[in-house]
Amino acid sequence: MKTIRSSTLALASLLTAAACGGDSGRGGEWQGTVQDSAGIPVVHNTGPGIWSGEPGWALEEVFRVGGLDAGTEGEFSLVVGVDADADGRVYVADQQARHVQIYHPDGSFAGTLGAPGEGPGEFGPALMGVFVSATHVRVPDLTNQRVNLFTLEGASDGVVPFRLTGGVPVRWDEAAGDVLTAQLRGMDVEGMAALPLGDPIITVTGEDAQPDTLGYLPKGQSLSFAGGQPRIRLFEPEPVWDVDGSGRLAAAMNGEYRIELRRDGAVERVVTRPVERRPVTERDQERVRDMMGRLMAPQGAPPQVLAQIISSIEFAEYFPAFAQVMLGPDETLWVQRIRAVEQVDDATEFNPQDLGSPDWDVFDADGRYLGVLTMPGTFQPLRLVGDVLYGIETDDFDVQSVVGYRVRPR
Repeated sequence: MKTIRSSTLALASLLTAAACGGDSGRGGEWQGTVQDSAGIPVVHNTGPGIWSGEPGWALEEVFRVGGLDAGTEGEFSLVVGVDADADGRVYVADQQARHVQIYHPDGSFAGTLGAPGEGPGEFGPALMGVFVSATHVRVPDLTNQRVNLFTLEGASDGVVPFRLTGGVPVRWDEAAGDVLTAQLRGMDVEGMAALPLGDPIITVTGEDAQPDTLGYLPKGQSLSFAGGQPRIRLFEPEPVWDVDGSGRLAAAMNGEYRIELRRDGAVERVVTRPVERRPVTERDQERVRDMMGRLMAPQGAPPQVLAQIISSIEFAEYFPAFAQVMLGPDETLWVQRIRAVEQVDDATEFNPQDLGSPDWDVFDADGRYLGVLTMPGTFQPLRLVGDVLYGIETDDFDVQSVVGYRVRPR
């Protein structure tokens, strides 16, 4: 997630007050211990948090496009990325529509980048986000194995190629200096790199020099290969990470509530919090299989084949300890809690790849637990730009809106 490059005075004052104790019910004592592990502080949080009452900040809506009442210029099919430039224009990458929509800060339509295809400035069906630098809009395109470049004026300006044989980019982000980064996943199949050391996070610059490696993540356990055949075990631990504009990296395997904070490849701090993982029940498994069957049936697979695929899905014993991590303002750490299948009502479609709860645990720069910040409605954050948090909201009809919330002190 792209975090702010410089904290505003309001946010800095807010977070200082929250860490030291203040008004509005925030003033509890931190409960926990700090242990030294080979020179690395390990922060064990054991209490309810420094915020003894309401959270130390609130979210104020400042941007919204999309929804049922939107015209054709505000319709979204599958949003996979949001970013904003220095002038406040908002860029929305739509994977299914295979283009990037641009909006003025007031939500009015400003234009479109790209179109479906394989030529210059065109996107394949595996669009993977949008990232705005001081000079370019960059759109990773997995199908065409390249990053498409556009000027801020909207002109196509070349590509940065990459090869899937060296590892499949499964997640993209930005690091210090607007450097594009990617997490590569190895595949134990012929013609693909296995990457036995784990998933490297590399820089993607387009220059002839070899990319820098910011660090390695352990291999995810949800997908493996045996005899060239894939094996899927839902809810097994997976690596999660985030990098901010200062080059700080948060990384963890989400099977354990233990997050490493790294800089320049070295671990600076480890943050932990006790969490009781929920078991995956038989009811959970039945519901997920039913949902996957409904999703796959329209694709035309014969019923016998579909039944075989569904029955072959395996499940972990427990849900992960948390869903995602995000580096927030003033070196805070945000950790998204898990929403298990049992917490989703039967009328709602459950997505096993989206386990995130609206509740986020927030830790200060020293790794001390502050408390919980609950996102509004169905809001799922994607990008923090300045003091505005951009993300997606989905209504009861699965219609998406792109919304921006300003982070402000109470």
